[in-house]
Amino acid sequence: MANTGVDRTKQYLKALKKDGTFVAAGDQGSKSVDIVGLNPGTKVADGDYQVAYDQDNANKLSANASDPADVPGFLVLGLPGAPTLTVTAGDGKVTGTYTDPTDDGAPSSGFSNITKRHVLYKTSAGKESWTTQDIDAAGNFEVDKLTNGTAYQFKATAENAVGVSPESPVVNATPFVAVTSVTIDQPTLSVGVGKTAKLTATIAPANATDNGIAWSTADQTIATVGTDGTVTGVKAGTVDVTAASHADGKITAISHVTVTA
Repeated sequence: MANTGVDRTKQYLKALKKDGTFVAAGDQGSKSVDIVGLNPGTKVADGDYQVAYDQDNANKLSANASDPADVPGFLVLGLPGAPTLTVTAGDGKVTGTYTDPTDDGAPSSGFSNITKRHVLYKTSAGKESWTTQDIDAAGNFEVDKLTNGTAYQFKATAENAVGVSPESPVVNATPFVAVTSVTIDQPTLSVGVGKTAKLTATIAPANATDNGIAWSTADQTIATVGTDGTVTGVKAGTVDVTAASHADGKITAISHVTVTA
């Protein structure tokens, strides 16, 4: 076989196994050849394959082929699987957790083959294109500059040297301004039997997305309370009237009410 004095620019690059078995031939003048049929995760050592230039694409080397050269070792990759995504709504933003796919294209390789990670989002009702935000690593991420009260959809993909994974399932979140506290204007109140008195509850912050109040009384046989905070005395006694945030029922304020005869 000859290595010098031959114009190889219009020849075929052939791949062979190290024992000389023909594997494949590339296109004329392409200077490349595809080795196919290897399973993802396969580790190929230096010299397991060789390549040589030849004058034809026959399934063997001719007498005019170049001397075979060893192919450096490589890892066979497939496309990664879909990542997973969780999201939590906040004030004008959504935070979330991105988890790499268990199949990164060659899960038995012992290291991560994921090179890029993408979070995609759009409004649920809109027809706009998905916006892509790249993240540096698996774990926590944040998408900001979102509109409070607008529902958004989120999905994710992973990428390795072969290409982009299937998409994760779509998850949904609606950014909002959370309620932080509830206060009542009269922490104690006295009202007569058959009489009424008005309680007023205030939500903080003032720009909370949901500023609704749910009123309740601990004992309706002593006093009732209306949806607007109006307390009506029923019989003499003491009872707690509670104002709870409609957005978060754990955030409450209490007025200690005494009903007098």
